[in-house]
Amino acid sequence: MAPNATHRAETAEMVLKVAGTLLIPVVLAIIGYFGNKILQHRQEVETRTRLYSELMSKREDADTALRKDMLRAIIEAFFKPTAGSLEEKVLNLELLTYNFHESLYLAPLFYHVEREIAASNAAPPDANGAQYKQRLRRVARGVVKRQMTVLQSAGATLHGTIGIGEIRAPLPELPAEVTWPTALQEKIRYHSEPAHPEKNSLAFRGVMSTEEGRTLLALSADKAFRKAVTTLSRTSLHLHHTAYPLDAWPAEVEIPDAFATKLQYDDSTHLLVFKGIMAPDERDALTGLSTEAPFQQAIQALYHTSQQLREQRDDRTYQVHMVQEATLAVEHLARHYKLTVLEINLHTQEIKVRLEVRAAPGDPAAARQPGPPRPTTTPDEPLATAEFWVGFYDFPMVDNIRLPNDQRCAVVLDAFEEPMTQYTLVCFPASRASLKEKPYYEDVLQRVLNGRETEPNHAPQRP
Repeated sequence: MAPNATHRAETAEMVLKVAGTLLIPVVLAIIGYFGNKILQHRQEVETRTRLYSELMSKREDADTALRKDMLRAIIEAFFKPTAGSLEEKVLNLELLTYNFHESLYLAPLFYHVEREIAASNAAPPDANGAQYKQRLRRVARGVVKRQMTVLQSAGATLHGTIGIGEIRAPLPELPAEVTWPTALQEKIRYHSEPAHPEKNSLAFRGVMSTEEGRTLLALSADKAFRKAVTTLSRTSLHLHHTAYPLDAWPAEVEIPDAFATKLQYDDSTHLLVFKGIMAPDERDALTGLSTEAPFQQAIQALYHTSQQLREQRDDRTYQVHMVQEATLAVEHLARHYKLTVLEINLHTQEIKVRLEVRAAPGDPAAARQPGPPRPTTTPDEPLATAEFWVGFYDFPMVDNIRLPNDQRCAVVLDAFEEPMTQYTLVCFPASRASLKEKPYYEDVLQRVLNGRETEPNHAPQRP
């Protein structure tokens, strides 16, 4: 049995050697074939990627060159020595806005063209001024809506409304010859109650300008009608407020009944507010309530400011006092926003606002400022404070306020129709801002450090 076993072992060893000798080349050939296939596939992918990158780069270069030439041509059209027509300027501004609204601050150019339109209407060689202005507003509103759609998808908004209100004056009967002008049909109306004629009145929505008052007075010589129009013109001034800061209301002072609807003190904003125009006897009565110097100064300031409302009627700039507050969160970072509407200009259709941004209560991350710690910073100190005018030509992607943690906020006008004006505060990450916006190095460094802190540790744990 031993010789047979030895023979079988030798035979098996020989077969294995022969098989090994034959299989090694086959295996190497298979590995080489598939390895070559993989290398070829990788080379094809790299070639396609390189070709795609080159095509995209050339496309971007061509697009950049085209936009550069277009920008140069449009800008030169505005500043060339020979002035072009209004039609040409409005068309160039439309092209400039639609193509570069994310890169350029175009509000000054809009106001420049609008002033030229107003000048052309004053000496009318061009009768299409109203249409040109409508085109400018249409372009601006379209761009704002387009940008707001992008910003709202990644941010948060706060909507507000400014209501001027309606005023009335008694008028028993409307003269038969009175027909409301087309420009005033949405503002003035006559309320008639046949069952109670003593309640009949003439109503006006918004603020009556001097020109509107003269237009209405020219409609009839009836004394009752003219008295009602004059009353409306005077009363319209009392739709607005004047305000002055006052740190604390005197403890011994109580507001007299005669001023219950005119004078108020806002504890949250520390503002003393007076409604309408303050008469000299009203000033004397209010200053006699307290001898404290801050209170006396506030009353005097309200008196002098309210006197300007008569002159501002033609300019159509009025002081209002409307405060709106909300806590908004962007990228899981909550902040408290306080927006105060200070003035409204019915002629230029703009509003003046004051914006204060603070850290949300109980959120220390929202109060973190970029850069090294600041020992002078207190928890109640605002992160940002700004006072500015807002019009239809302010685009939020370009005209915005920088906030810590690489964020932005802006205020836009949605609608401006007497007696109602609508606006929106939008907060959004800086990545959605204009292409010209560049983050501060401190914000970039803070994002990198925050990313490292939040990155999970994948190292194996020792038992």
